[in-house]
Amino acid sequence: MSLRDDTKPFSPMETRPWDDIVQLQDRLLREQVQYLAQHSDFYQTKLADARIDAGRIRSVADLQEVP
Repeated sequence: MSLRDDTKPFSPMETRPWDDIVQLQDRLLREQVQYLAQHSDFYQTKLADARIDAGRIRSVADLQEVP
């Protein structure tokens, strides 16, 4: 087996600083929660029943407050 010079063994994400990864995860979570709150009857009901404002879920750490 030979590796070409242009073969990259790792995803660029694997070499990013941890803070960058956390920020990306938090941003993607916010986008997903907002989307679900606007477009999913199921999650609208779940959030309302739990009295959770989707806008208050800002980070992965906030998920520990979600029942």
